[in-house]
Parts: sequence; C-alpha cells; structure tokens
Amino acid sequence: SPLLRILFTFLLVFGLTSFLLFLVTTIPSRTGAFFTDRARFFRLVGGGKAAEIEQAMLELLAQSYTNQPFGEMNLAQIELIKSDSSELMQSFAQSLAYYYHLDRGENEQALAAIQEMELLIEDQPLAFRVELLKDVAYAYARLAKDPLKARSAWNKTGKLGQAAKDAHALLTKTALCWIEGNVAEARVYLQQGLAALPAKLTKYGDQFYFQQFKDLEQEMAE
Repeated sequence: SPLLRILFTFLLVFGLTSFLLFLVTTIPSRTGAFFTDRARFFRLVGGGKAAEIEQAMLELLAQSYTNQPFGEMNLAQIELIKSDSSELMQSFAQSLAYYYHLDRGENEQALAAIQEMELLIEDQPLAFRVELLKDVAYAYARLAKDPLKARSAWNKTGKLGQAAKDAHALLTKTALCWIEGNVAEARVYLQQGLAALPAKLTKYGDQFYFQQFKDLEQEMAE
C-alpha cells in the first residue's frame, strides 16, 4: 500500500543516515581538515606529541567555556598546537595567540599572530575562514591603522561576512569604518554591536567584545 511504501522509505533513509553518522563518528580517519571523534580519541591515548596536542586543545576549549579571560590561557599550550602538521590547527592556535595578546594589551604581539595566521587562511573551511578574516580585518584597522589591508581582508569575507549581524562582525565594521574616516557609519555599527550583545555579560567573550567596543568609542570621542 502507499502507506507501507512511505514507511519503508522513511526507515530506509533513517537507517542509512544513522549508519553514515556511525561511520563519521567512529571510524578513525580524517574528513578534510578534521579528525573524526574516534581518531581524536586514538591520538589522545596514543601518547607522544599528538596526544600532547590533543590534550592542550581539550584544555583550552574547556577553558573557553569557564569564562576564564583570554589573557590567562596557557601560552605554552598554544605554542604546542602551532607545531601540529595541520594548517587548520596552526591557524586556530594563531587565533588563540592573537586573543591572548590582545586581551593583555600586547598589541604588537597580537598583530604578529594575526599576520602569521593570515598566511594559513586560504585553504581553511569557509565558515572558519570568514571568522578568521574578521579578526584579520579588525587587527589591521585597529592595531596596524592600515585601512587598505583591513578593507582587503574584509572584502575576502564575501557575502557571508558582510551580511553577519553578530558582535564580532559589527566590531570589525566599526573599526574599519573608523579607520577609513566614515565616522557616522562607524558610530552606527558601534551602537548595533553593543545592542547585539546580551544584556547580562556572563560569558567572557561577550565581556571582551563589550570592552573592545568601549575602547573604540573612547577613541572616536577623542
């Protein structure tokens, strides 16, 4: 009957999907730049440098969920991840180094980390690449005061970045417009960025963005 055919098709699709998810999460391999969960588990328990890198990754990720300031991350662990053979891991580590130094007010070191990361961006997954490019554009605008490099990095985010309304994107737009001399537009983005943050800044990431917005606001008022 038609009902049985529909039921059979549903079960077939559901079963196939479950089987594919099983393969993706349990077979120790890589999917593009990413390790499967089982591959990461084997790296962790296998000992050696790979295990040390996995442990460092897990600890830094756990720290990001405990609202510990970026400037209190373990720099030695970040340096260890930089030495991984994967460019995705290297770019992630450079991103962590950038936030570590920026949070501590070490602008020269933060800019240096961004410039190293910029060399690794091209072949990264699209969504990850866009997030990294937001940081590159912001760093060139705010730290290097270089509107040409800032605009070039921002243009590379494409429609995905330019349509974004999150605090990260709006912070970058604020700094970019400010360094390009579009003061009125910069102020609009700044207010939108503050409004995009939650009313209660319980996460350190939100506190960090709030402070960056406030520092820019003070700079524009001078």
